[in-house]
Amino acid sequence: MVSSFSDIPLPQLIESTPRSLSDIQNWIAEQVGMHIGVEADEVDLDTPFSQYGLCSVQAMSIAIAGKQRFGIEISPLIMWNFPTIASLSSHIAEEFNDSDRESFEI
Repeated sequence: MVSSFSDIPLPQLIESTPRSLSDIQNWIAEQVGMHIGVEADEVDLDTPFSQYGLCSVQAMSIAIAGKQRFGIEISPLIMWNFPTIASLSSHIAEEFNDSDRESFEI
């Protein structure tokens, strides 16, 4: 029997997920590296995703993993609108900033 609300275990909150630009860049580099068979440190942040040969299925996989990791909608098409890790991670970081501002606007 639970004696108080403080005794109820809470799921890990999305807010505890690292959200700095470098954390986001590292995570995306890990994802790209995993799909192309190289280590994350071999993935250049300014090389277009198309040059890594990522297909739409791989982009979808990264988008789904990104939603699970960061808790925000990431469309696979966004990888073509923001075609490098540097540009995509900046966009995701901005999404976090926007969602944080919306949370506090009451």
